Amino acid sequence: MICPFCSLLCDEDSFQSVPCGIRANALNAIERFQKTKLASSEKAPQEQIKSATKLLQAAEHILITGRIASVQTARSAIRLAKRLNATMDCAEGGHAFKNILPIQRNGVHSVSLGEARDHADLLIVVGDDSVLSGYPRLPQMLRSSDPSNRVKKTVLLLGDFSESSQQRWQQAGMDTWFIPCKLESIPAALAQWSKVETPSRSDLMGRLAQSRYTAVLWVASSLRMPKADLWIERLMQWIAGQNETTRCAGLVLSSLEGSFQQACTWLTGFPGRIRFQEGEPIYDPSLYIYSKWIESAGARTGNSAIVLIDETVSEHPFLENQVEAGLAIPCIEISATSSMFPCAIAGAEVTADMFRADQAIVARVDSQPECIPGHSAADWLEKLCR
Repeated sequence: MICPFCSLLCDEDSFQSVPCGIRANALNAIERFQKTKLASSEKAPQEQIKSATKLLQAAEHILITGRIASVQTARSAIRLAKRLNATMDCAEGGHAFKNILPIQRNGVHSVSLGEARDHADLLIVVGDDSVLSGYPRLPQMLRSSDPSNRVKKTVLLLGDFSESSQQRWQQAGMDTWFIPCKLESIPAALAQWSKVETPSRSDLMGRLAQSRYTAVLWVASSLRMPKADLWIERLMQWIAGQNETTRCAGLVLSSLEGSFQQACTWLTGFPGRIRFQEGEPIYDPSLYIYSKWIESAGARTGNSAIVLIDETVSEHPFLENQVEAGLAIPCIEISATSSMFPCAIAGAEVTADMFRADQAIVARVDSQPECIPGHSAADWLEKLCR
């Protein structure tokens, strides 16, 4: 069994070894969501589908957005967008595009979780405590799986990590070092450290210089800075430079919505932030942003509508403030808490194909035994496509 509640997609063995607050909170939330779904199940779905279809047919400007966590729902959402000539942008696309934009400009040397675990001798983790808040089992996932390997992996934490975070890496059996520093200065600091040995940190700098395979890990959502894509580009340039003399690669972790970006790239050639025109996708990562679309709704002529999809366990209704802040945009909501189209949580209440955080593999995630099966978001979207 695979746990779908963070995009590491941990297997059942790791559930026992490391308690995960994300899984526990998600299962509690799903139990609460069941009440909404049971209450909504008494309504006639055909009438609701007919009403929603009529609304979409009358709209000249349509936004499809939300939190899409499965390949099945991504495919159905893209099919609907193509039919309606709609704009598409995921709720957390802003984080994804911090990585996507520099990759499109310069490419990237990347590594999978498995390769970093089994072959990298030095792991540089950039960020703060939110890295482990979002991925509680990450240290265990990166611990060597070879019992004969008695050499500890060296972990260098750069940024703002608490003692608790440091201890969790140490408890995973890694030789853990921590250098507190501002995130903005890290690419320049790495460039300096890789060339000049700092006497006070000679042992660590020696390991940095002698590493045969370095993996640099970051999570885009943890990088709270302006122009984060340019910061990531500088980090990628340092990684590329290291490959002139040794082996170095980026371990870039994405959220559950990585499944949407992957499926969208397969089907359209673009990772999102697109608008369909006569069935053809137009890509503009600086224009087709959900927040910009909503802000400009009042200036557009013609009817507008939003299709909001959320197949995650988030308890914070997406777009609630923006849609209700004086913008009377009709919204068709497909989510666990929707009174119109209550849907199952991907990988928990319904089996789903989901991408792992490193985007290296896609896994079939069976519904969890603790959860009651439900109606998938993809099913509702297919009904709207007819």
